[in-house]
Amino acid sequence: MINKGIRSLLERNIIPNVMLMPIELHTDFIMHYNDKLDWSIDAPPLLKEEGCNLKVFWSNKYAPLKSIMIFDSNAGIWHVLGDKNTENNITFAIGESEQGKGKIAYFVGTLAYYHAANKNSFIKIRLSR
Repeated sequence: MINKGIRSLLERNIIPNVMLMPIELHTDFIMHYNDKLDWSIDAPPLLKEEGCNLKVFWSNKYAPLKSIMIFDSNAGIWHVLGDKNTENNITFAIGESEQGKGKIAYFVGTLAYYHAANKNSFIKIRLSR
């Protein structure tokens, strides 16, 4: 189904470069596509499939996905939202780590959303449950 989605975009002259995956597919995906994943970069891994290099991003329990999404990140508009309280685009927090005395923990985050300006540049594969 992933290959079919990629081919569908390629037939529209859209070269996808991002794939968003539900975390519950992680193990099966790695087992099936491991030989096509490039782990030489820090993160995220690249899936080399159908002549495309797709960055694979996984959902998590705080940001779940119910579908696989494949798209060209350059065919839309990325919007970064400022923090409601500070109006800053990036939130940074630092503090003492729970892992031991003298260690620090930090958090850096931003809130962004992607507007698919060209709906043909986006494939959504619904998972059957």
